[in-house]
Amino acid sequence: MIDSVKVMEPATKVALKRLDCLYMPVDNGKDLVWPWYENTFTGTGTGTRQQAIFMNEVEKKGLTNTFITDEWIPGQTYEMFSLRYETDCIKELYERIASTGVEVEPLEDVNGKGLMFCFEDPQGHKFQVWQDPKTKTQPIRQGVPVFIKVAALFFPASDPEASYKWYKETLSGPVNEAGQPTTEAGEEIYFIRSLERKTYNHETPAPDSIRHMAFVMFEVNGLSKLHRQMIEQGLKVSHQINDRGGCGRQIQLYDPDGNKWDIWERQTMVHWRGEGADSHDWKERFLFCDYTGERLIDDYLGSLQGHHLQEAATTVQMMDYNKIREMDPEGVQQLLEALDQFCEQNPDRSFQILLREGWYDTIQSIVYRD
Repeated sequence: MIDSVKVMEPATKVALKRLDCLYMPVDNGKDLVWPWYENTFTGTGTGTRQQAIFMNEVEKKGLTNTFITDEWIPGQTYEMFSLRYETDCIKELYERIASTGVEVEPLEDVNGKGLMFCFEDPQGHKFQVWQDPKTKTQPIRQGVPVFIKVAALFFPASDPEASYKWYKETLSGPVNEAGQPTTEAGEEIYFIRSLERKTYNHETPAPDSIRHMAFVMFEVNGLSKLHRQMIEQGLKVSHQINDRGGCGRQIQLYDPDGNKWDIWERQTMVHWRGEGADSHDWKERFLFCDYTGERLIDDYLGSLQGHHLQEAATTVQMMDYNKIREMDPEGVQQLLEALDQFCEQNPDRSFQILLREGWYDTIQSIVYRD
């Protein structure tokens, strides 16, 4: 068992930091959809300069992230798009997409907000593309994604007012000058009335742990705290946090209409280095591992200081804590003190510290710092 250790009071404000990635279903990715994106968008595939976008082949065919609404154009039914891309090459991009033969709506400036148009990809997913009038136009460049980022998400809702209320009470995120909910990174979130029962959820042939897919994955700080609050509020949310090691920790939250939202937290795993066990320098006895690679503590903490705030770590988890403490009590103490000191000196980049009782086959852990 883990002995008692210092536990600090939670100070993390729960809000969506940013949109990390999106998942969309496709019938024939290999032969149709993926080549279309690769050939149309300068060899950069489906992603933007800021987010990854995954096109998952699915068993159920004909799924599209569109829905019918009478809210977007008052008095008319309209096939609604799921997201708005921001670009800096809109005129050239419009011509390029139109030349591939897919469905494209006219390029126009709506109410002086900037040029925009909509298109459907070969699967039938519909997207809006927009260029901020303040953005300097650039040429399409080989190897540079044509989309800067996903600027807005549009979820189907049977009762948009109720969905906005749910969002405010559940996630307490910021709003922009127009009063629209956003992530901390500025991506807008809309709930649009749908005339049909529709979600963006889909299933892949993958193992159960990653079979049931959401449309979006948002990054947060303080996932453990957020998860506890959601359970206490009686929200529909996965019962346990899915710990994926260096790939992070996540839960699935359901909005009032059943859309799944992946809520994800970055995580770094700390391992004791067997090959460094004889070193007199405790810093050489611990290895920090995440989806970006492996490094020693000075390199790791240095990398956090160099990152943009939106990319800072949120959880550091020490693996097999009891066993390591028995083998190297002084090293463990110095490690925890160094991590504590970093968080105290860099409050805008501080992180939660978890002490895990075992290895990846156990979920037992204690919060050392929250």
